[in-house]
Amino acid sequence: MDVRGASPFPSFLYHCRGRVSACALRRVPCVTHLTRGRTFSYSSHSAGTEPIGSVSFSASELIISLLDLATLIKNARQEVPMSKQKKDPLLEALKEGKSYTWTVPDGGNLASMRQAIKHGQTLTLSPIDDPSEIQVGDLVLVKWHQGDIFHIVGEIQGERYLIVNSLGKVNGWVSTKEILGRITKIIEPGPRPSVPIMFEQLEAAYHNLIKLDQPSETEIQLLKGIIEDLRWYAERIGDERLYKMPRSNKWNFEQNLWHLTKQAKQAVAPVPNRVLYFIDCGKACVGLASEIFSLFEYNDAP
Repeated sequence: MDVRGASPFPSFLYHCRGRVSACALRRVPCVTHLTRGRTFSYSSHSAGTEPIGSVSFSASELIISLLDLATLIKNARQEVPMSKQKKDPLLEALKEGKSYTWTVPDGGNLASMRQAIKHGQTLTLSPIDDPSEIQVGDLVLVKWHQGDIFHIVGEIQGERYLIVNSLGKVNGWVSTKEILGRITKIIEPGPRPSVPIMFEQLEAAYHNLIKLDQPSETEIQLLKGIIEDLRWYAERIGDERLYKMPRSNKWNFEQNLWHLTKQAKQAVAPVPNRVLYFIDCGKACVGLASEIFSLFEYNDAP
């Protein structure tokens, strides 16, 4: 079999099918070999053990093959049928000239917008009918490179808008057509109970769960142990730090406890055994409480 002019690693190219990262590529034997200044030899095998062809190539020849790989990945991504691509209901609503309303769920990372958006807020995003409606400070959805970002208008110069995040970082200038929509309504979530009241509600929710599902004695003790452990960590963390983030983008104790309490009050689980599910959720919350305490107490320790 004459393999001159063929790709140095055809079977590798065939199997990757567009799922190749730079990290994975560095692990390919030919890449490792050539970065050490050597020539790499490749043999292609049939279903048996005998080679059906081989090729040797140098670093300069690899560059061409890497370009072929990049083209393969690009083509593989373009071959995905549009019908199989998941549509974003928010973007679809804006395309139709409609507003879209959603509630920011608990959990997740609000990242650079955490000073402007809160978990539990209900937001309404509306299309831009008149560019003059856009004001400095507006929360806007902006077309950015190959996607979109939800940021803030920091400055306006004619039909140009400076886009920034809630932490003050500047992203850059965009035109009117790149602003897809802006927040026109924000509904704040209802006030949360205090941490002591949350503990009472969590305990009541666990008692209700025990009454409904009749778990084993071991499972009952595990549920009770969760509350005891959380109370212990709350006391160690201290009242002043219960509502304080231990570090940037890290939920505080009160946020974690409220998330767990709401889950338990709803008594809805994605698995048949609700008790085990809520035991796991509770143990995870205890682990987070331990981490929060450690970050406060030991983060600066040598």
